[in-house]
Amino acid sequence: MSGEPLVTMVGNVAGGPHLKKVRNGWSVCNFTIAANPRRFDATSKEWKDDDPLFLRVNCWHQMAKNVAASLVKGDPVVVYGRFLVRQYEVEGQRRTSNEIEAISVGPNLQFGQCRFSKEPAGPPEQEVVRAA
Repeated sequence: MSGEPLVTMVGNVAGGPHLKKVRNGWSVCNFTIAANPRRFDATSKEWKDDDPLFLRVNCWHQMAKNVAASLVKGDPVVVYGRFLVRQYEVEGQRRTSNEIEAISVGPNLQFGQCRFSKEPAGPPEQEVVRAA
């Protein structure tokens, strides 16, 4: 076991998806998923909304292309992947970003229907090797 923290998040596409090619020629698609947890308050006998959770989702290679072609803002989704905490600096200030590197992304069929269309197998994206 690798010890990687794996998570499943159910929510809605809150931003994106944005597809681009990175320097090595690989496709990456990023979007934000939002989960709005609700809980039952026994005192008031009402459902209460907790603070929403927003996470950036990174999809690579063919999944990136499929996500960009399939999802739009507002779509209900289920994301499974590696939970990452990235630290970086912006103008001298240390910042932290919580992200999911997707292993699998799909529509949440509790809220609608879809027809799956399988992509024909093509050559995998490969890192560009440059002569020194």
